Amino acid sequence: MTRCIVFISLILAFVIPCRAMMSVAPADSTETASGATAAPAKERVSDFAFYERSDSRAIFSWGAEAGANIDLTGNDMSTVAINLSTGLRWRWIRFIGIGAEADITVSNSNRFFPIYAALRTNFRNRPSRVFWELRGGVALQYYENTENTSGTYLYTGVGMQLASGASFSSYMSLGYTYMQRKSIVVNEETVHQPDLSNASLRIGVIF
Repeated sequence: MTRCIVFISLILAFVIPCRAMMSVAPADSTETASGATAAPAKERVSDFAFYERSDSRAIFSWGAEAGANIDLTGNDMSTVAINLSTGLRWRWIRFIGIGAEADITVSNSNRFFPIYAALRTNFRNRPSRVFWELRGGVALQYYENTENTSGTYLYTGVGMQLASGASFSSYMSLGYTYMQRKSIVVNEETVHQPDLSNASLRIGVIF
């Protein structure tokens, strides 16, 4: 026990002075022993530098997402999802454009392919970490051993910015997805399919 206390004390005695040294702001320039002047320290990139570029003009953007849809209706239709989108960003519009998604069910061979228009915004001209998103379109639906169909696709959710740089921004979002499903014919019998309601989780990046 005594050895542990001594060991922890030694670590703290080393870490605290180091943190104090790192917290001191670097000077604009440093003179070396030979009299030469070193280059100034590199300025830190703002957490919102990616969106600050679009304050004065619309900028082309594209992005990708991966995530999951958890079926809330008990129809065994939970899926993994991958997504690509392209559009513009400008001021309070963090993204406006179109996208396509592939939803692959985890327990059967059904597939859904939503094609949609999207709007992502924080309702402010100044950047912030939190945003709201709305998507609407049509979902192409491919079922195992039966006919294919399509239906209305809607998504709404909130997200939060994660890591960001001058040329990219990553984020995580949580939302609700609605997918209309129409009746299909199976073995010459009409089968009514209930609409799907999903809890959707996404991790994405936009460039």
